[in-house]
Amino acid sequence: MRGGPPNGSEGYCIPDSQRVPKFDVSVCNCRAVHRGSYTSAPKCRSIRKGRAEIVKTRRFLQPCGFDNVTCPCDDPPYRDYSGNCNNPINTALGSVDIPYNRVLRARYADGVNKVVTRTPAGRLPKARFISKSLFKDKDKKDPNYTLLLMQWGQLITHDGGYREDLTNETTGEEIDCCENNPFDTSGDRDRRSVSGYSSNDHADEVTTPDGVCTAIKLNGKGHSKYSKECVSFVRSEFTQCEGFNTTQWPNWDFGSFWRRRRQRPDGRAAQQLNTVSSYLDASTVYGLSTAQNQGLRTGTGGLLRARDVLAKEEWFKEYHPRRKGKDDNKSHHSGYNSNEGGHSSHHSSEEHSSEEHHSSYHSSDEHSSEEHSSDDHSSDEHHSSSNSPEEYSSHSSEEDEHHGEYRKRSALREFLPLSPTSIEGCDVEHSVCYEAGDDRVNSHPWLASLQTILFREHNRLARKLAKLHPDWDDETLFQEARRIVIAEFQFISYNDYLPKIIGKKIWKRLNLDFDERTNYSSTINPTTLNEFSHSAFRFLHSQISGTVSILSETRCPIMKLRLSQQTNDPTVLEFGKNFEGLVRGLTHDPARKTDRFHTKEMTEFGRDQVANDILRGRDHGVASYNSVRDICGLRRARKFSDFKDVMTEKNIRLLKKLYRSPNDVDLYVGGTLEEHCVDGDESALVGPTLGCIIAEQFFRWRRGDRYFFDRPDGPAPFTDDQYNALTKVTLAGILCDNLDEKFMQPDPFTRVSKQNELKKCKDIPSLDLEPWRTYTLPQACSPPVGPN
Repeated sequence: MRGGPPNGSEGYCIPDSQRVPKFDVSVCNCRAVHRGSYTSAPKCRSIRKGRAEIVKTRRFLQPCGFDNVTCPCDDPPYRDYSGNCNNPINTALGSVDIPYNRVLRARYADGVNKVVTRTPAGRLPKARFISKSLFKDKDKKDPNYTLLLMQWGQLITHDGGYREDLTNETTGEEIDCCENNPFDTSGDRDRRSVSGYSSNDHADEVTTPDGVCTAIKLNGKGHSKYSKECVSFVRSEFTQCEGFNTTQWPNWDFGSFWRRRRQRPDGRAAQQLNTVSSYLDASTVYGLSTAQNQGLRTGTGGLLRARDVLAKEEWFKEYHPRRKGKDDNKSHHSGYNSNEGGHSSHHSSEEHSSEEHHSSYHSSDEHSSEEHSSDDHSSDEHHSSSNSPEEYSSHSSEEDEHHGEYRKRSALREFLPLSPTSIEGCDVEHSVCYEAGDDRVNSHPWLASLQTILFREHNRLARKLAKLHPDWDDETLFQEARRIVIAEFQFISYNDYLPKIIGKKIWKRLNLDFDERTNYSSTINPTTLNEFSHSAFRFLHSQISGTVSILSETRCPIMKLRLSQQTNDPTVLEFGKNFEGLVRGLTHDPARKTDRFHTKEMTEFGRDQVANDILRGRDHGVASYNSVRDICGLRRARKFSDFKDVMTEKNIRLLKKLYRSPNDVDLYVGGTLEEHCVDGDESALVGPTLGCIIAEQFFRWRRGDRYFFDRPDGPAPFTDDQYNALTKVTLAGILCDNLDEKFMQPDPFTRVSKQNELKKCKDIPSLDLEPWRTYTLPQACSPPVGPN
């Protein structure tokens, strides 16, 4: 809703001291890392010189064992759901189930697939031991940025990469590493040392002899429904074939002796499969195949399937999805009509309760007329069987007409359709489990809220386009709305998100800004990098806070949600106005500082994400930190003290206690300990090595994507007027357009301050669709096709 906040600070819940934080400009001071005669200049200059080495790895590589696919024509006007037919030379490049790419050759003990546990210097420390020793919980708030910055980063990484675990070869079922309690040594004195360790320092991580399965012992049992004493880590699915010649990669790792030992002339090193398309194409919204996409659509008006959920106006202040209480099942009910494909259906429900979880779902016919009275700000027509958009808009005001369809229906709200089966850990018997383009949508409510907003944005645009062009059919409306949503997603990711992470200097040097439109290069490989997806971009895990606030419209706190208690359960979003309240919390609560400290909600209660990140990097054969910093232009370290060009002496001492050699340090660990400075830009949130990999990945995603929205030479490019309109889009405008919200700060990634004050939503512009009024549709050869 586009209304306005109270004038000044009257009636505003946040005190001035919080609304206008005092920024400490020394927090990201790059020079703090250099002691004595060291300055920031040598490091930053060396990065600029050394980037030529990583540039050499951009060249085209034939995907492992994959042949070109047949495209409907040379230049399909709309991008394929699976990523096929983007590159005209190799039409499968960057598509679903293509192996991840690399900037350095795979680091395996046998050169093929065996995880490195020992190097010439000695054994590597266990991942769980590193997590407990180095990545402890110390709650430091970021002075500038909100939790929404972290959450948008997770949306990006889900869009560009996804891997699946190996399964049981016989049954095809998931592998349970915690079966038979591997930490019980009463019957097997050697059970702890199955991977070579018996020391008590390493007794909370054991690996099976074949290296496929690792059990991790946690200390957070009993803190929530999802807390466990033991969690599993299973290696990723991979492929091996001669077609993927690893000898094309630079040969840096471990030194000459180890290099000769690992050389494989047949190039059959394991390459993990990326089960989503590499391109930033909003596949989290639209899916990865024609068949999946059709299942997400209504088939009319270019719309995605939606459920219209009835929202009560009162706040459920007492509600907590995991709280214990005898009255829980009496006071918290959520009723909704399911309106999918233009037909009304009722979600059959029953009362589910457990010791820690009490919530009820009722079909619409179970609600009395009193429950749907004027207190809910709804009328009888809101509960009719058709629930058509025309009914919602019949009583709209002129302001509503201008600012978006969603403003007209504050009582009935669009939510994602329900998944018919349990998916990615979300149990349909006890939780609301959404169905979307990406199965990870239910990971936690914060992620589900962002995917819901993009889904709502698509339907909003489809309805707008239908008014501009009543003659367009369902397919045309859908593809044009999809094309706009992808453009908005790309623009916000590159223009608003990325420069905050890597700094503006390298952002502008690589032409990742939008000063001018960029051309496509068919020789640049856009495939997501293993080093990026499974090490560098996981820096954002340190930004995660253990809790998120649900706030009122005036930003007064109502309650806090703990991450560990919301895992795989987005149910809380559908109670009252919790959806809007949670998004306000994401745009208000500060992110944690980007450093080596991680909340226990991520390392003890139900998971150890840090240990998982380290293990995943080793599982995927990601090169060592020393090798990656070398290709990124920093001097290769021969001793630990050589790291002082980018690390504090304290961090170097911590590494020295854990690792035997600088060549042993994992990329995720070493990169996390670097001081923040990329290309001499002290405003970056990462150091030079992680910044190098992140910038390189975003460069490849943009220049190697024939359908990137700023492409003047791509298939069916946006007109200049359309492009100019798209580059004025703001995340604040999208939030205002798709929430029952009255005000928002212009940059939701940044905390409210004098430079970023809350504004009336009606003063924050929406996307101007006027350039689409006289738009001539691209000539289609056939609808997009993908693997079914």
